[in-house]
Amino acid sequence: MKNIATITLMLLLAACGGNGDHAHSDRNGNDVHREHAQEHHGEHADQDISRLDEADRRDTPAPHPLSGTSAERFDAMLDEYFQLSDALVAASASEAAAFAGRLNEEAERFDTGHLDTDVREETSGWMETVRQRSREIAGESDVEEQRASYLDLSETLIAMVEAFGHEKDVLYHQRCPMVNGGNGDWLSMQERIMNPYHGDRMLHCGMTVRIL
Repeated sequence: MKNIATITLMLLLAACGGNGDHAHSDRNGNDVHREHAQEHHGEHADQDISRLDEADRRDTPAPHPLSGTSAERFDAMLDEYFQLSDALVAASASEAAAFAGRLNEEAERFDTGHLDTDVREETSGWMETVRQRSREIAGESDVEEQRASYLDLSETLIAMVEAFGHEKDVLYHQRCPMVNGGNGDWLSMQERIMNPYHGDRMLHCGMTVRIL
């Protein structure tokens, strides 16, 4: 049993580049040097991120910007989401529940009535997912269960950012190769990887997929 546990740990560390500060292989087996992309800015960051597998850099249409109170509400939703992410990095279920509750309150106030017909229905579906997942996290005391709901929440907010843009200076679409078959995605306002799915178990495990 001890040998099996040792082998399992070695495989986990190998998938995230040993100590999480150097390189790992993406889902196609290509080495990705995360540390440069995480700690350098401007031209250097662009060069490093350009090395990522093109399959991970999806072409997205130009965003359809929100306006007025809807833009403000979406920005507030993202603020609470980033606080939630930090709580999951710290593995604090109580703080995660609190920020998820606040995210849910912002989501409940989001109005889709002014949107064009062609995006209103899809947006309503996204918002229902945001409300459901944030309620689940707010009502859960197990951080691993919270992280399971956070996965769907993150994917939905990424889709909304793609559709509507955002009010932040910059957002980073990041990914953990150890979650969801190599597609454990989340949004962050910082370049340095701080993994909300594993916390201090594999704190810097992951890569930046693209800058939004």
